[in-house]
Amino acid sequence: MTRRRIILAAVALLLAAFVVAVQRDTFVRRWCLPMPPPATRAAGPLDQVIEEFEIDDSRWREKSRELERRSGVWIRATELNLLSAPIADEPQRCVIRGATVEQLLRRIFSHGYWLDDPLTMDAEGCVTWGESPNSRTSPSIARVHTPECALLQPQVRLTKRWAWLHPGNNDLVQELQVCTGHAAADGSITFDPVLRFGDKLIVVTTPRSHWLIDQILREEADAQQAKLAQPAATLPPR
Repeated sequence: MTRRRIILAAVALLLAAFVVAVQRDTFVRRWCLPMPPPATRAAGPLDQVIEEFEIDDSRWREKSRELERRSGVWIRATELNLLSAPIADEPQRCVIRGATVEQLLRRIFSHGYWLDDPLTMDAEGCVTWGESPNSRTSPSIARVHTPECALLQPQVRLTKRWAWLHPGNNDLVQELQVCTGHAAADGSITFDPVLRFGDKLIVVTTPRSHWLIDQILREEADAQQAKLAQPAATLPPR
């Protein structure tokens, strides 16, 4: 008799669980599946996608103005007048497709500015950054990046976008760490971890910094292929 009662109770519990799962379509998502991280902000002008945009590190001021005209997102003139971003030793030119305005701003100023993450806009609709050291609110996530094998070779000379920060250095990990730079609570600049395991890189940073790392890796791979495609130098005739 006791065994029969246990079986009936178990069946009743299973039926009740089934009814809850059917009637409450969020039951499985709420208890069995991880919830997606909450959005840091509502979609706005910084999230609009630009189909195609040319990057030129040697003309970063002109490119920032071009992005302003095309997107309608204005950058405060005071920030550009007060700060002077250094020009990379080997300025790069490339075309980026399907990126948001915020991502393109991060790429344009990647060689000399530490931008808040996410960017903010003031009451006049202008992009502002650098005013609050605690403004970084985007969640950090871990991702695995797989660079081209050629970039991991010790004899490879990388494009030096940040020679002023790491003079004489040509290490890929340290170069990519610059992509994660942000202001700490005390106002100093800090970097997120970039760890190498064989031919893989594990990075714990914000989604926008992950995008920048992917972009830099693509540009570096293209630069290496361009070097290999150049004809070998010939000795001048005697």
